[in-house]
Amino acid sequence: MVPDALPLATTPLLGRSDDLERLLDVLGRERLVTLTGTGGVGKTRLAVAAALAAADRFPDGTVFVPLAVLDDAAAVLPAVVRALGLPAAEGPHALAAVVAHLGTSRALLVLDNCEHLLDAAVDVAALVRRCPQLVVLATSRAPLRVSGEVEHRVAPLRVPAGTAVEDVLGAPAVQLFAERARAVAPAFVVDERNAAVVADICRALGGIPLAIELAAPRIRVLGPAELLSRLDHALSSGPRDLPARQRTMRATLDWSYGLLDEPSRRLYRRLSVFTGGWTLPVLEDVEGPGVLEQLEALVETSLVSVSFPDGEPRYAMLVPTQQHARRLLGDDELAEVSRAHAEAHVRLVERAAPQYRGPGQVRWLQRTELEHANVLAAFEWAMAAGEHATAARLTWATWLFWWLHGHVVVGRRCARAVVDATAGSPLEGPAALVPVRARIALGAMAFAQGDFAAASGSWARALADAERAVGVDPVERDEARANCIAGAGICAQVGGDLAAAAQAHRRAIELALTLPPDTYGPWIVRLNRVWLGTVHWRAGDAAAARHEAESGLALARRDGDRLATFLALYNLAQADAGTDPTRALRHLQEGIELSEQMGDLANLAYFLEALVVLRAPGAGGGEDVAALVRLLGAASAARETVGFEVHNYYLSDSVEREAAEARLRAALGEERYARELAAGRRAPVAESVRTAGRVRPLTAAAAGPTPAS
Repeated sequence: MVPDALPLATTPLLGRSDDLERLLDVLGRERLVTLTGTGGVGKTRLAVAAALAAADRFPDGTVFVPLAVLDDAAAVLPAVVRALGLPAAEGPHALAAVVAHLGTSRALLVLDNCEHLLDAAVDVAALVRRCPQLVVLATSRAPLRVSGEVEHRVAPLRVPAGTAVEDVLGAPAVQLFAERARAVAPAFVVDERNAAVVADICRALGGIPLAIELAAPRIRVLGPAELLSRLDHALSSGPRDLPARQRTMRATLDWSYGLLDEPSRRLYRRLSVFTGGWTLPVLEDVEGPGVLEQLEALVETSLVSVSFPDGEPRYAMLVPTQQHARRLLGDDELAEVSRAHAEAHVRLVERAAPQYRGPGQVRWLQRTELEHANVLAAFEWAMAAGEHATAARLTWATWLFWWLHGHVVVGRRCARAVVDATAGSPLEGPAALVPVRARIALGAMAFAQGDFAAASGSWARALADAERAVGVDPVERDEARANCIAGAGICAQVGGDLAAAAQAHRRAIELALTLPPDTYGPWIVRLNRVWLGTVHWRAGDAAAARHEAESGLALARRDGDRLATFLALYNLAQADAGTDPTRALRHLQEGIELSEQMGDLANLAYFLEALVVLRAPGAGGGEDVAALVRLLGAASAARETVGFEVHNYYLSDSVEREAAEARLRAALGEERYARELAAGRRAPVAESVRTAGRVRPLTAAAAGPTPAS
């Protein structure tokens, strides 16, 4: 018989029920299973839990062999010999002794901490082959890489996605934090007062159980907010009964770092400049070709994780790992790799910028969203290093992304910083348009925030500077001028000066028509046609409004520009609402779908509300009414997520919206209205888009007379 020798857990295993279920399933089918994952992620705890849960499957027992203290792969099988209680044996005699003892026994062998002894993998594989009913469960920060091995990745515990109390309390990382905190401070609870801070702590710790267990006991003397500010100190010591390599996060990561060869160590250190992950092409742009082998080594040793958010591999470091790697960077190496990182991201966003205006919009907006944290890190480095031209290029290439994805606060901050840094620069030579473009971006961000005076002033100053600049490319000058004049048009429009707005939009179109197709020219033409249509609509000229909107829509569809398409659709929906509500509904539903594709929540809010206003007068049965109320809730949530109206040039009627709300409230009653509104606010965007797509036009008979408001 094989002796049972599993270490007993002194605390409950939290947040691993799904992992345990999957692992037990694998152990029922496979004979060599390796649990891999970063240091401190809980591989040993999970392995022990699985061994206990599967005990009845192994009538000949389970043996646990700790390997962390060994420093020679040749000592692994002799350690198994000792764990089995057999006479000492070395070399090939050790394998023979284990095989002779186990024979056909149905037993489980747990080999804990194999990552520094991977040369023993061949002996382990031989043992599995020669003992036909033996199952081996190994834990390692890297796979064994032998035939028949099945790798089971142990991920960090799930951290909260948001800050709502119910979401925070449902996250396993928070549950572990709270349980360990209560062990030293029984009165501690996670509630609405501290949920957001506790969520930030768990995210900063990367959901790594060891990090959480090191930090949570500090609640004995620190409040959550103070603990968050002192996490590095909180991770500097742990329970005395832990192995030395696990008493601090740094010791745990030092252990992993020590297993790497020098090229992999170099890459590990330099990866710390990335924020939010990276792709292999971007990494190769920073480091040059030939880094794949080292990247694979870091993935294998669980120092780097890989995911597939858009179907392509994306790599990342957990926050504690990134901080450890950053501490290992010397000043010269940090400066060198930070510059390379910034220059690579300038190239990336400049390649992306033209795509935001054409058929590649969706893919490139999604890609930039994934890289946004790196773009901001590159911007901060450039400003701190005095590389203002680099920061300006990042800003000019990214402003439209900021607009479309609602990042207007950070966009305005970046543009303002560049404007301030380049103020007083001479308006001559190729660099003369650097401050001009920064002011154009600043104007766009101010307009999106509803600060029309600042937007108008910024665009006016940019236009004046562009016209005074000497020694610049004439195409680039006219591109800047056309952008500024278009901005002046929408500012005049929201200010009620329709004559000035119409004149500006016509001037912008005239100038943009002279620009080459690879510039902002075609985009400015189609947008300003739509905006000119809005001016006509405000002035009461419906025929001219429709003509301009349809012209802009045709150009937008030709060029695959979803932004200009949904701007035109909004105008046309308003034009058709009184005469052909069925067609108006189709325009709005298409615009809602395009908004989802673009990730433009501000635009989505406008379209959802317009759809509700269109359909509310004759909503029909209770389910129709409930769906419309949920769409109102979704619109409110989308607008609050962005924080600003952004598309302030849209015509929207708050009186009509309030009247529609009143009719829906009356139809459902206050209690159900509030319930459906809340449900809409919580609904995922995709669900709200599907709900909007199911709204059907009313027949004349069903619509009946419009209810009084």
